[in-house]
Amino acid sequence: MVRTFIVGDKTSPACRIRNAFFNAPALEALEKGETSYPDGAAMALTVHEIVDAPDGRQTQGASRGINSMVRDAQKYAATAGWGSARFNAKREPVKVNPLKNCHECHLGVEKTSWVFTKLAD
Repeated sequence: MVRTFIVGDKTSPACRIRNAFFNAPALEALEKGETSYPDGAAMALTVHEIVDAPDGRQTQGASRGINSMVRDAQKYAATAGWGSARFNAKREPVKVNPLKNCHECHLGVEKTSWVFTKLAD
């Protein structure tokens, strides 16, 4: 696992805990501080509900599914070289429009090759 991050704003539709996993080519690019990823780089996010603990901490709850990305600049040229897939909590594929449901969320991170995740400190 590369990193766990929380979007804890309950008013946001992105309010979830995410655990990011990278394959070797993606992790190597991330560790080198590259601003682009090679074809074959892949990453997955396990997505979970946020549970408020009695002591005020936010902890990981039930699974909401898995989001994944794979890099192939030619095959996925319409989405800046990234193919996307989503699976629900039962690990069943979820039909998504890669441009509308995936790529548009990443428009603010073009400088990091459309990837939000950074290495944990």
